[in-house]
Amino acid sequence: MSSRSANSGIPCSLKAVRFIVALSIFGFSLMTWTISLRMLNSSKYADDPFTLGNAFKHPTGLLAEHPDRWTRNITEFPAFMLQWPTDPFDANGCNILNISIPHTFNVTNYPTSYDLLSVFGDIYGNLTEAWNQVDAATIHGAETKVVGTENGRQKQIKTVVCTVKNHTYVHHFPHQMQQIFPCWSLWRHFPDANHVFIARKPFFGQMTEGSAFTEGMVKVLKASNVTLIQQHVKFFKGDHRSHLDELLIAHAHRIEGYQTVYDDDLQYLRRRTLAALGMGHHIDQSCGRTQPGDGMSTSQTTSTAAGTGEANGGVASSIPGSKFRPPRIAIANRNGTRRMLGAHKVAIFFQKDLQLPYRPPVFFIENMSFEQQVEAFNTVDILLTPHGAQLTLIPFMHRCSSVIEVLPRAYDWSEFFGRLAAIAGVNHSYIYLGTDIAAEAASMASFDDQMFVRKSLVCAPAHAMVAAVKTQIDRWHQCCEDAD
Repeated sequence: MSSRSANSGIPCSLKAVRFIVALSIFGFSLMTWTISLRMLNSSKYADDPFTLGNAFKHPTGLLAEHPDRWTRNITEFPAFMLQWPTDPFDANGCNILNISIPHTFNVTNYPTSYDLLSVFGDIYGNLTEAWNQVDAATIHGAETKVVGTENGRQKQIKTVVCTVKNHTYVHHFPHQMQQIFPCWSLWRHFPDANHVFIARKPFFGQMTEGSAFTEGMVKVLKASNVTLIQQHVKFFKGDHRSHLDELLIAHAHRIEGYQTVYDDDLQYLRRRTLAALGMGHHIDQSCGRTQPGDGMSTSQTTSTAAGTGEANGGVASSIPGSKFRPPRIAIANRNGTRRMLGAHKVAIFFQKDLQLPYRPPVFFIENMSFEQQVEAFNTVDILLTPHGAQLTLIPFMHRCSSVIEVLPRAYDWSEFFGRLAAIAGVNHSYIYLGTDIAAEAASMASFDDQMFVRKSLVCAPAHAMVAAVKTQIDRWHQCCEDAD
């Protein structure tokens, strides 16, 4: 009997100990959570009934109770950019208030134009000779216009072909555009020639039946009188063997990024694209300069959100003492890999710390048409976004606009879109979520490591992003002043 009593008492004691330990842990967690909320609500956001603390606790409820706090003063952003998710705060995401998250901030300064032979290789015809026999480029306003001579080579070259030599990564449209964007330098330099783009089946198939972006670019090419041909170059030459002296065929070199010959070739592409999409009224952007006496910007979007704004003015209102309206700031997020956690919390920080008369929208391009993608990027002055394919839309931003790219740790890809921004006339900077981008990327050099890094979610500290935006606001103002 005594033996059975002793043995039966041991499990009871263990259960009691486990219960006490579990209760203690729960009590400590509850106390920590309560203290954190009190500290948060005692911050500078406590005077706002729509505080971050309340947002963390009841994100969807507050969205329903205070819809005006989300839509007010954003009437110059297209309505399709206001794609609020069901839970806009990523309640289980990262702590953007954590100031100890490792990070560095850098402003890039890549070339704005490149030498002809660093951009192109000639496949048939003497590219350098033909290029040089066209009169030197002259600047007319914001556009480089090329004028041919009466007896110059331009009168002899009747067909200019841009083709693809490297067919790797053809499934991904940022790499497709590495081959196509430079072609505008070539076609633009020979304005009176027939313009042709030739690619073999893998590349051509992905272009014509790929993403909304590539299908949209096909429309732009056709609207610009570029003939698209799925064929091998040698067969094209065979079809034109009786007129080979009138033919010039070149391909764009693949580099780590993008390049064009002139520093406004992509602005030329932007103008052609906006015109082809019926958005010609967007072409003449003037850095948000306000018209005398009306307090409104010189450009308006075509599809704006409903609402009248408030008496103190929306995003288009001019800043007292300034001839420029507040810059339009937005966050382009991603639905898959490298998604920015807490993006809507960051938008709240931007509105508070930058004293904006609007809350920056958070939008996704995945479900947008090509026309909407172009309009969204054309609307934004300062864009915060994780590294990703959406940055291929940089050429459709206007001059003086800025991009802040967020890179996960050990992901050394700042140069890729940094070069694109430079030739598009767009300011570029990046926040790297580490301390030494080269060394940390080298430590993750294997294929499996790189795949792991590519799939990382982005958790960036809010204070670093606010500081980066302030830097780009200063650059935006300076660029606008210089362009005035």
